[in-house]
Amino acid sequence: MLVKIDDIKTIKGKRLADKYKLEERRIYFESTGHFPRPVLLDSNNYILNGYTSYAVAKEKGFTEIECTYDLSVYGYNRNKRTRTEFNSSYSWELKKMVYAKSGGICAICGQPLSINNFNIDHWKPINQGGTNELDNLRATHKSCNRLKNDFMAEEFFSSMTTILAYQSGQNEEIARMVIHTGIKLVISMTARKIRSFVF
Repeated sequence: MLVKIDDIKTIKGKRLADKYKLEERRIYFESTGHFPRPVLLDSNNYILNGYTSYAVAKEKGFTEIECTYDLSVYGYNRNKRTRTEFNSSYSWELKKMVYAKSGGICAICGQPLSINNFNIDHWKPINQGGTNELDNLRATHKSCNRLKNDFMAEEFFSSMTTILAYQSGQNEEIARMVIHTGIKLVISMTARKIRSFVF
């Protein structure tokens, strides 16, 4: 959706982008005629992601820019003037449903979660067209969710596999550690599945 540049708000004191990123984005825009992705806004039109695209559009004198909205995960705390993550904006009922759907296990690392301390993550990120529907939500540790960032699950695991394979080929100690950890994880997950099997 196109949003007027004048209607978009930035967090006071936040530097929009460094010179390198701005130049990189200018070149991208000039060669493709568009920005890599829409600017992500919260419900109050504060920028959550896409400061560099916004800065280049403003610099070029655009009156509008392509944006998407994330209405439930993020917000802007006007008193603190900071971006805040509102996992609390999800209802307790929805949190319980996501937790139950996950079986109390982090969707990224497979380790147990506390019902009082977990993140709701999107299988398909909002900025890639994902929704806030239950079938697109999953429970994760906060640290795992930060590590995954805005990758889709398949992209994330593919990237991690590539990195592990490359690093294993570069360093024998890392290769041993990857194999050892992988074997322990397979045994642990198999044991968990056997324990949860009901006769």
